[in-house]
Amino acid sequence: MAEDNGLTEERAKRRLREAEGYLELGLHDLALERIGPVEPAAFLHYECSALKGSVLREQERFAEAIPLFERALNQKPGDILATLGMGWCQKRVGRVDLAAQSYLEAIKKHPGEGILHYNLACYLSLINRPSEALEALTRALRLDAALRKLAHEERDFDPIRELPAFKELVALPKTAF
Repeated sequence: MAEDNGLTEERAKRRLREAEGYLELGLHDLALERIGPVEPAAFLHYECSALKGSVLREQERFAEAIPLFERALNQKPGDILATLGMGWCQKRVGRVDLAAQSYLEAIKKHPGEGILHYNLACYLSLINRPSEALEALTRALRLDAALRKLAHEERDFDPIRELPAFKELVALPKTAF
C-alpha cells in the first residue's frame, strides 16, 4: 500500500470521493478542504489537479484553475474532463485561442468524441475562423446528432449564425403532422 505524508492511497481516494460529493452539492470550500491533504502526496496527481481545477472553475476562479488543468493534462494528455475544464477557463480569461488549441490536442486522442468537436467549433466561431468552425461543427453533428439542438441556442455561434452554411447545418428535420 503506497503511503506519502502519512496518507495512504486508499484514504486519499476516499477524500477525493468526498470532495467530488461536496462539489456536486456546491459546497466548494468543503471540497477544497478535502483535497488539500491529498495534493502533496506522490500519487493521484491527475485526480487532485482535475478535481481542484473543477472546484475553482465552479467558483469562477478561472485563472487559478488553468494551471491545475494544465497539470492534469500533463499527466493525461488529451483527457476529456481536463480539456473541457481548461477550455471553459481559458475562454473566460480571454484566451479563446488557447481554448481552441486545447481541443485540437484532445481531438487527436479522442477523435470520436462529438463534444470535443462541438466545443472546438464554438471557440473557432468566436475567434473568427468560420470555415473551420463549420467543419468542426459538421464533425460534431455526425458524431452526436443531439448536439444540433444545442447549436440553435449556443451564443458562441452568434458570429456565424447568419451564414447559410450554418443555418443548413443546424436545421432541424421537419416533422410530419
